[in-house]
Amino acid sequence: MSHPPVRGAVLITYGPFYPVYAMFLLACVATSIYKNLSQLRSTRGLLRSQSTYLALGLLCPGLLAVGTNLLAPLVYRASNLSQYGPLFSLLMIVVIAHAIVRHRLMGMRVVVRKGVVYFAAFATAGLVLSALIILGDKLFGISNLGLASDIVLSLIVAVLFHPLKSAIQYACDRYLYRGQYNFQCTIRGASAALAHMLKLPVLLEYIGQIVRQTMRTEWVAFYLKDESSSLGYALSFRSPDGGAPTLPASIANDNVLLHTLASTRSALAPDTRRPSGYVTELRTLGADLCLPLIDERGLMGLVVLGPKLSGDDYFAEDIDLLSTLANQAGVAIKNAQLYEQVVLINEYLQNIVGTIESGVVAINRAGHVTIFNRAAEQLTGLGIDAIVGRAIAELPAALRQPLAATAEDGQARVLAEVELAKPGGSTLPVLCLTSPLRDPPGGLLGAVAVFTDLTALKQLEMERRRAERLAYFEVLAAGIGHEIKNPLVAIKTFAQLLPRKFLDEQFRQEFARVVGREIGRMEHLVGRLRALARPGGGPHRALDLRAPIADAVELLQPRLDEKGISIRWTPGPNPSQVQGDHAALEQLFLNLIGNALDAMEAGGALSVRLQSSEGRMIVEVEDTGPGIPDEFLPRIFEPFVTTKLHGSGLGLAICASIANAHRARIHATNVPGQRGAVFTIEFPAEVAASTPVKA
Repeated sequence: MSHPPVRGAVLITYGPFYPVYAMFLLACVATSIYKNLSQLRSTRGLLRSQSTYLALGLLCPGLLAVGTNLLAPLVYRASNLSQYGPLFSLLMIVVIAHAIVRHRLMGMRVVVRKGVVYFAAFATAGLVLSALIILGDKLFGISNLGLASDIVLSLIVAVLFHPLKSAIQYACDRYLYRGQYNFQCTIRGASAALAHMLKLPVLLEYIGQIVRQTMRTEWVAFYLKDESSSLGYALSFRSPDGGAPTLPASIANDNVLLHTLASTRSALAPDTRRPSGYVTELRTLGADLCLPLIDERGLMGLVVLGPKLSGDDYFAEDIDLLSTLANQAGVAIKNAQLYEQVVLINEYLQNIVGTIESGVVAINRAGHVTIFNRAAEQLTGLGIDAIVGRAIAELPAALRQPLAATAEDGQARVLAEVELAKPGGSTLPVLCLTSPLRDPPGGLLGAVAVFTDLTALKQLEMERRRAERLAYFEVLAAGIGHEIKNPLVAIKTFAQLLPRKFLDEQFRQEFARVVGREIGRMEHLVGRLRALARPGGGPHRALDLRAPIADAVELLQPRLDEKGISIRWTPGPNPSQVQGDHAALEQLFLNLIGNALDAMEAGGALSVRLQSSEGRMIVEVEDTGPGIPDEFLPRIFEPFVTTKLHGSGLGLAICASIANAHRARIHATNVPGQRGAVFTIEFPAEVAASTPVKA
């Protein structure tokens, strides 16, 4: 029931059910607000934007209308505010129209740019032209100038048209598309930044940040091929602050999405007209776009993008920009992966070099030290920090000279024993080996030296030689005692009988004969021992090894002829130069050939061969005798070891001593599959003349 208006308002009397009706309407509005806000919190992308504008377009005008048309009459018992309720529908229309433009005209991007922008620019230019004509006529009366004034004004409008159109287009883009990006500036800035990034996590984070800032996406993720396992493509990065869904840790190699990316090498979106297999995978990932990362071997990874915060689709311009960024990112990621491999290999190499006990020094082509491990620091007494990066001149001469020579000519060098000078004047015996460092094509990059402290080895060698000498002397003493014992027994026996049989003429003659013979045996033994003690003879000089062999063969030729043994001596056409003593070497070959002659029966054959091989002169003496028993082979060159019934066992020991004095190696073997033995002596082709080494 209504009453006459009071001060322009209609007074209303409500019935008893009006408060119930008002509470019902308020409950409906509250319920709709609650459901809308709940949906708004749980949605993203296009649906979130639609929910937001729904709340703004319906709830705000609805609440205002409820306030003016429901609550105010109920509280004030007047309807003077009800006339404003319908006006709030205009606000709803504006908000909804704004939402439609923002979210439904995205597919009309070209029409808006080509149509609306140009229409607005022409309209504005016409208004400007009209304004200039009117203003000029009012102020200066330029309309009387005719054609000239029209041309001037047209030129002014033409000059202003382009910046005016750009300003209008920018304003439209800002409203319709939530801001624009500059394609060239974005690519240029990304290229400049990616060129200086070598750490993969930092690189991926930067690319993800650029993509999110440019496209305003909810989240970005990178999957890169896992070379270390068969997992396929592992999740390497995801936006840390985005609303990314729970993404799988890896994508298997047989995934249809990977096969499609590898074959098409182009961006994939769920709404493209392609086979639906990969679309399901994109939907599973919750992605709106997927871009391939390509290298020379194929698909190296993929970039997965979530929906835009605005709910817009990814347009052709967006995909072009993202594809260009993906191509640059692929190159940068490959470089970062290679850099990581180089760092890992370098660390691995440094760990290996740092843990070995030998010193390692490397230099580059310019002669600067690049590697200097801790063992080198300890052996040289120089600090790592003071050497690495410095010139090679900072190294000791024992290392500097072979390193510089190897870096210059690319030839490896072996220095068996050099004295390494240390700070303070002390020296250290080291074994040094140098090798060239080359790149894959074979170019010389530098050189590396590995040197080892020989102090402990020399001490062990001295101990070994001392033990060998003691054992040698024990064998020698036992052999001498055994060889002298028999003559002494005979002499002692005759000496004991001498007082009783001194007047016996026959006894005295027998005594003189036996004692003379046994003393001769002892003199021969002493002579052999003297030869064993001084095997090298006089000073060593350069000589042709064929000469002492030929002299030994010539001296033994009568015995060979007497026994009917043929000899085949093949000296070779070229000189065989060694350092040695002619007489000692002649004695060596006399003993070897004589032993072979004693071992053979009449009608046998003897072969003496001389040949060179790998910088060594090799002499072989082969006979057709019974060979050497296997139990004697390991000890055949020890003193007093013999297979002869009446031999002293010193002949081959003297041969070994002479060979050792000439830095040669001697060994004996039986001829495989037939009778006979072979004695082989290997001489170094170049041995510096020096004082003979004592056995």
